[in-house]
Amino acid sequence: YILDGHQRLRFLTTKQEEGVHIPLLPVNIHTGIKSKKQARKFVLWMNSRIGKMTNETLHEYLFDSELDPEEIFTDMELYDVSKKDFYAEYFEEPVGDEGEVCGECGKKKKRSK
Repeated sequence: YILDGHQRLRFLTTKQEEGVHIPLLPVNIHTGIKSKKQARKFVLWMNSRIGKMTNETLHEYLFDSELDPEEIFTDMELYDVSKKDFYAEYFEEPVGDEGEVCGECGKKKKRSK
């Protein structure tokens, strides 16, 4: 897997296609990651520390990565995003059959006031 290096890879590949000699670079760093799910969680954790994360970008990432918000908030502390605020903006605890379901992730949306 490529973890947190896609932009560098794209840049170096482009330069190589333009004729620039790119020497072999040491990039194999053992992280102990054994699955795509672990890799996605690791990238999320890294991005929360070096980038700006919002409730919206977190929601999009969780949906695209098929990660469960409850598991993420249980397993790690994310900078810039609190569980309480995230759930207040996007979800509520399901109550019977009421409430609109998010078409992306299947969780109950917060009801409009």
